[in-house]
Amino acid sequence: MEGSAFSGYLHQLQDNTGALGTLLQGMPLDAKKNKAFMLKVAEIDPAYAMHYADQDTLKRDEDFNIRIASMKNPRNSGNALAEMLPEMRTSKVVLAAVKQDYRNIKLVRPEMAEYDEMMRIAKKAALEKIADLREAADITLLVPRVLQQDKEFMRAVAHATASPESETAAA
Repeated sequence: MEGSAFSGYLHQLQDNTGALGTLLQGMPLDAKKNKAFMLKVAEIDPAYAMHYADQDTLKRDEDFNIRIASMKNPRNSGNALAEMLPEMRTSKVVLAAVKQDYRNIKLVRPEMAEYDEMMRIAKKAALEKIADLREAADITLLVPRVLQQDKEFMRAVAHATASPESETAAA
């Protein structure tokens, strides 16, 4: 990205993260269509990068969406998947998102090719989070509704909260 036409914009964004939305809104369309540039923006904030990415090109690019979905949001400004076009939340995109944050399981649909794998990943991550926060939080707040519907999984959750040694057996 150094030396490119957009490196000045990138430095401006990095130096003014509080004004990220305003700066991105004023960016030229060529910047919002440039995949390498917008992926650099996503390193700062994936939700903003997805929101301001060009609708006709990048928002329809599955590789771009997968890469954005797999990123943690260091600014915690929102969920990049919420900024995606609904039809672009493909099985591969949602799988990447679930691997990054199990709570993205809310976007899974049973007809998705990787449905079983996504459920497995989300259940394992939820049980790990529950074990970490055992007494510190209301456990049902940590378990997405789609997982709460799985009675066997909820028994594993109850078992994991009962005693420290049960958490690995439940996974």
